[in-house]
Amino acid sequence: MKFFYSIPLIGGLLLLLSCKKETDNVVPAPEPSAPEMLYISLHNQVVRYAGPSAFLDLNQDGRSDFLFDIWLVGDPILQQDKYQFRVNGGINSMLLVSMDERTPVLKRNDRIPVGNPTGYEWNNVTSIMLAQKIISMAPPARWEGDWLGLTDRYLPFQIVSGGLRYNGYISFTMNTSLDQLVLHRAAISKYPEVDVLAGR
Repeated sequence: MKFFYSIPLIGGLLLLLSCKKETDNVVPAPEPSAPEMLYISLHNQVVRYAGPSAFLDLNQDGRSDFLFDIWLVGDPILQQDKYQFRVNGGINSMLLVSMDERTPVLKRNDRIPVGNPTGYEWNNVTSIMLAQKIISMAPPARWEGDWLGLTDRYLPFQIVSGGLRYNGYISFTMNTSLDQLVLHRAAISKYPEVDVLAGR
């Protein structure tokens, strides 16, 4: 009797040992690489007050996706004028927007998800203030906004085409000494419904 019980026992132990050995040799799958992107030079286009606005066709379908411009807002109560540098999305172009109407400032390799990240939602037909210059009766003028004094930062966007979402980013800087926004480059995924990495 002991002989018949020991054979299955030994076989079971060998099977367990062989399984463990195979598991130890399994190499984890690498992280998925960034999807192939279409890169667009924005030729350091300048947006300044009383100058032309910048219309961007990022998926190259012949229609403007985003508009960068400046709004002059007067505040008679505080006796201030505000020059607001803004980005505006259309029907099929989305920006990430928080409850207090801000958009995230991304660093290189930050993930741009297809879905809504914590604290933000993808919204279309929206206008976001990036920075503003405030001129009051008592000088000097002052600046405020999330995009001041930054380099190598990225604005995430999403474009809907044929019911599918394409993620991308825009690189620009604020030059407060010259009162202007300078657009450098943009990129959009060639494939729909995939996360992308800012600056990649």
